[in-house]
Amino acid sequence: MASEADLDADIKSLSILSEHPDLYAEFASLGCVGSLVSLLSHENTDIAIDAIEILGELTDEDVEAEQEEWDVLVTAMVDADVIALLGQNLARLDEGNDADRSGVYHVM
Repeated sequence: MASEADLDADIKSLSILSEHPDLYAEFASLGCVGSLVSLLSHENTDIAIDAIEILGELTDEDVEAEQEEWDVLVTAMVDADVIALLGQNLARLDEGNDADRSGVYHVM
C-alpha cells in the first residue's frame, strides 16, 4: 500500500461483498478473510475500526446468504482468531473519542 489512506479506501471497498455472499467461499479460500481479520491488530485504530465495520457488514443479519456461505465465512474468521482480536480492540479503544466509540459500537 502506498499509504494508510489507500489501505483505508481498499478496506472500505470490501463492503460490496455483503451484497454477494456467493463470493464468501472464494474470499475465504484466497486468505482474504484472514488478512481482513489481521487488520484488527493494526497500530492505527482507524484501520482496525474500518476492518471491524466491514466484518460487521459481512455478517449483518440482512445479508441473504445460504448456510454454507455463512459457515465458510465464520469458520475462516474464527480460524483467524477474530474473537480475541475484537476483545483486544475493546480494551484499546477509548469511548471518549468519537471515532473509537464507533469502533466499540461495531464490535458489540
